Amino acid sequence: MNNDIIQPVFFDAKNRRWKRFKILCLTILTGLALVFGILVFSTVVEPRLPTLVLTSSQHLPDLPPATPEQPSDAVSQSPGAAFSFGLSESHASERKAVRPEVIGFYVNWDDNSFTSLKQNISRLDKVVAEWLYLSGPDGIIGVNDPDKMQETVRHIREQRPDLAIVPLINNFNSKSMVWDSELIARTLRNPTSRNRLIVALRDFVLDNGFAGISIDFENIPAPTQPHLVTFMQELYSVFHPLGLEVSQSVPPDDPLFDLRALSQANDYVILMAYDEFAGNSNAGPVASRSWFDEHVQRALRELPAEKVVIGIGGYGYDWQHGKAGATTLSFQEVLKITKQYGAEIAMDPQALNPTFGYRDDRGTITASGTSMPSPHSISCAACFP
Repeated sequence: MNNDIIQPVFFDAKNRRWKRFKILCLTILTGLALVFGILVFSTVVEPRLPTLVLTSSQHLPDLPPATPEQPSDAVSQSPGAAFSFGLSESHASERKAVRPEVIGFYVNWDDNSFTSLKQNISRLDKVVAEWLYLSGPDGIIGVNDPDKMQETVRHIREQRPDLAIVPLINNFNSKSMVWDSELIARTLRNPTSRNRLIVALRDFVLDNGFAGISIDFENIPAPTQPHLVTFMQELYSVFHPLGLEVSQSVPPDDPLFDLRALSQANDYVILMAYDEFAGNSNAGPVASRSWFDEHVQRALRELPAEKVVIGIGGYGYDWQHGKAGATTLSFQEVLKITKQYGAEIAMDPQALNPTFGYRDDRGTITASGTSMPSPHSISCAACFP
């Protein structure tokens, strides 16, 4: 009989394999922990965005009235210089008595907007937030992302309890991506629908402790314009006795808007001084100096200067040769493209708008609407880093 002890095939008397196994497991666990940590870090830490250098409204200078300069001279202005558009002496004297405000416009659908709000909240006097939309012809309103809205409200009230919050309502259809002219027409021409909408807006503002309401109804048919004025008058008569402010965004280049009548039913009117060329047009400046001067001065002939807020677009459009229309770009997307394709932003000497062109990966060279020798042409109202 053989007395030799038969060892198991995988017997490891010195435990070498066990040590190696423990080292392998430890390495895998360490790698998983590192990956998990990176994921957590990326969701908690806010992205670094270009800082907006906003001067506190308490220290804004009281600028004297100025006359428009020739484009060749205006290019030499410092980047922080304000646009002057030839205020009359009567408007200038009215402006001196008014304390300027810094108003931040906020949207739920862009995370960068929340980041920018956090970075600049100490510099703002008011936040106008695009939170509401017209959802039905019977004066029914909807809230865009209620959870995000509440998160934003909590942050503002924790950091700046005194900061006024004004929700904005529009008639933009996010499914069809158009301003719904039929919906706004059916709502405004019906007295019952107008009243239901006003009551809904009043209750929403009071229930949330907001400071008022801002109206942004666009693409309004000509026959509906008188009903718009009636709606604003009715809204103002309900909100003002409650100490709630009313404001309205209006295009400066649409003569159908009765600016004089609308100014009497608003605490202030926001001139949308942009989209001279836009997503549905040929390539061109978002707001050229001549276009800006012409339409702002026209509006000031109808509006009291102390009620005017001029909106400046901080975005761009990308026109691609051979394709109709343009793609809208956020400020961050503009900067990303310049970095990706090595494009340099330059000031158009005639339009006085930042612009640039670039070649995409296909690299076809063409001429574009902004005279940039590139298949892509970017124009924006304010896209300097």
